[in-house]
Amino acid sequence: MRRGPAVEWFDRDEPKWMVALRRKAFDSFSKADWPTPQEEEWRRTDVSALDFSKYDYVEASSAESSAADSGSRRGKRAGIIEFENRRCAFSELSPELKEKGVRLVSLSEAVREENRTIEGLFEDSINRTVNRFQSWHYSQWTHGAFLFVPKFVEIAEPIVLTFNESGSGVFSAPHVVVVMESGARAVVIQRIRSGEEDEILCNEGADFVVSDAASLEFIRIEDLSYKSRFFNHSRASVRRDSAFKHLEVVFGSKLYKSRLEAVLEGSGGDLDLNGIYFAHKKQHVDISTIQRHAAPNANSRSFYKGAARQKGRTVYRGLIEVDRNASQTDAYLTNKNLVLNDGARSDSIPMLKINTNDVKCSHGSTTGRINEDQLFYLMSRGFAQDEAERMLIMAFFDDVILQSHPAVHDELHETIQERLD
Repeated sequence: MRRGPAVEWFDRDEPKWMVALRRKAFDSFSKADWPTPQEEEWRRTDVSALDFSKYDYVEASSAESSAADSGSRRGKRAGIIEFENRRCAFSELSPELKEKGVRLVSLSEAVREENRTIEGLFEDSINRTVNRFQSWHYSQWTHGAFLFVPKFVEIAEPIVLTFNESGSGVFSAPHVVVVMESGARAVVIQRIRSGEEDEILCNEGADFVVSDAASLEFIRIEDLSYKSRFFNHSRASVRRDSAFKHLEVVFGSKLYKSRLEAVLEGSGGDLDLNGIYFAHKKQHVDISTIQRHAAPNANSRSFYKGAARQKGRTVYRGLIEVDRNASQTDAYLTNKNLVLNDGARSDSIPMLKINTNDVKCSHGSTTGRINEDQLFYLMSRGFAQDEAERMLIMAFFDDVILQSHPAVHDELHETIQERLD
């Protein structure tokens, strides 16, 4: 059996409960096999050719990053935490928010402070692991960020989390925990990126808690090099009368595989799972979302749009699952894809699993080329063909982009334009 990176984290300066959880997750990892195409969720993504033993840990970077050259620090923000590989290189939080009890620290620091909220979240996630990658992550997580927003605290400007990864043959496993207490409100922007020549195996995880009447918008932008591989497992608990909005943006990595499960655990909850992805060259992007309704009278929507060009391939798999006691559910799932040339491919698999009556659930999926009538109209108005195509592709993505926080609109437009160039 192929192995992953050597286990070297059980002797770290961590509380006994975290060491025990790491060992529990590693036990699950040791007993499991790598996913195969015989499993439904991995049917279109084959990892059998990956040599995980070639990736290893890298020491935290000693280079200081400066505010002048960090794009993540531009614009208004309430707080920022930035990592260079495993090292927390920069951290800042508004003094006013600190006085109100907001916490923005590295995950390692939060664990050393005996944060039992993290203990409960990790234990629950480890008990629910669905594949070997997820068990691997919880046994070997390397660094991460912890955000806690107390009751009824509203944060006007975004909180920014930045993970800068570098090196060749490097294993990285960042983890993000966001806990919103009752009535709290926040917007969080996370970026994970690397240099063009870096080769990273990133196995990321996230846990979100959105308590009663709270609101969280989380934007995750992935832009690793085309030599890198990226895996993500995220889980969100959305409680009574709360709102969770998640935007997944995929631009980088040779192989990208993510799974986001959001559970509506209280009545009146509102869930929005949105995403954009653009695969070109030989990129392979495989995304799974799960809208699980565990309580009555809650709403959920998924809206994902993707494009594939050259030999890029995309896969979107969306599931609406309604438990037996979740009557009066209102759920919808939409996936739209553009295939820009003959060598590209997009697969869309929307699914429903309904276990009760008195619900309103549906899904829609489209895959096709650029609309010839729209292209002809723009060309008849004087636009060159390539310019008209770019305008139509940008408008295609704008349906999703403009639903997100304005702080990322320019960044996303610029990055899409770069891909088109």
